[in-house]
Amino acid sequence: MKSLTMFFVVLCLNFSTSLAAAKASVFKSQIRSNGLAETVLPVDQAFQFSSYIDEGHLHLMWQILPGYYLYQNRFKLEDAKGQAVKLPLPKGMPYEDEYFGDVTIYRLDLAVAVDLGLLAHQNDGSVLLRYQGCADAGYCYPPQKRVISLAQ
Repeated sequence: MKSLTMFFVVLCLNFSTSLAAAKASVFKSQIRSNGLAETVLPVDQAFQFSSYIDEGHLHLMWQILPGYYLYQNRFKLEDAKGQAVKLPLPKGMPYEDEYFGDVTIYRLDLAVAVDLGLLAHQNDGSVLLRYQGCADAGYCYPPQKRVISLAQ
């Protein structure tokens, strides 16, 4: 009985590994067949992110290359306890998205200054930033996560 159970465990693991590899292969071939492999940049090149702390604010900045955009409703900032912190996002551009309908986006440069007073209990900790964007070529990147240290 033990060997039969072990056989099924090994079989299931082998199947799930093969399935994951097949999905990755199909995804890569779809990108290649659509011509996206040559036109879509890696996420950190398309959305060049930086941050710094100055004069009581946490500054978050993105240089967004032409042909790429970030979704306004996909920005999230959480403190070390997982509590949401309101981001003072500027007004964006309305956009009709093929998958998400009417959304607001940012193109080119984006800068946000978060008052450290909102994060006062986190002075020596960090915050978790999430955001997501797409390429005009038809590819949407997975949601991105950045852990930002608040140590000065």
